[in-house]
Amino acid sequence: MKRHAGGALRRLPLLIIVAGALWLGLWVRVHGALHYPFNADEIVVIQNGVRDMYGTGPDRHLGTNWATLVFGVPLRNSHSLAPLWWWLQAGLRYFSSNNETFVFRVLPVTLGVLGVALFYRVAAPVFGGLVAALLTVLLSTNDIFVY
Repeated sequence: MKRHAGGALRRLPLLIIVAGALWLGLWVRVHGALHYPFNADEIVVIQNGVRDMYGTGPDRHLGTNWATLVFGVPLRNSHSLAPLWWWLQAGLRYFSSNNETFVFRVLPVTLGVLGVALFYRVAAPVFGGLVAALLTVLLSTNDIFVY
C-alpha cells in the first residue's frame, strides 16, 4: 500500500503540469473566442465559405445544390486538403444559424482542448511523463494550434 501511495506522490507534479496545460489551453481558446472579434482571420474565410454553402455568402452565384454544399465550397476553399473541417462547420451552422460568432468558434475551442489532452496521452508513453507534460504546455500555447 505504501508503494502505491509513493508512486502517486511522485506523479503529482506531473499531473499538476498536465492539468495546468489543459487549463491554460482552455483559457487561451475561450478568452480568444470571447474577446477577439472577427477580423481578417481564418474565421471570416470559414464564415463566408459556409454562407456560400447555404447560398447566402459572397460566392452564392456558384449555386446551392448538394454538389456545392458537399464538394464545391469545401474543396475549393481548402485546396482539396481539409473538406471535413468545412463539413463540420456547416453542420454546426445548420443546427444554430442565429449566432454565427459562437458557432464558428465553438468547434476550434472544443477540438483544440481535446487535441491538447490527446497529445499528452500519445506523447507520454513515447517521451516519458515529464517531457510529454512540458511539450503539452508548449502545444497548449502555440498560436498555430490555438487558432
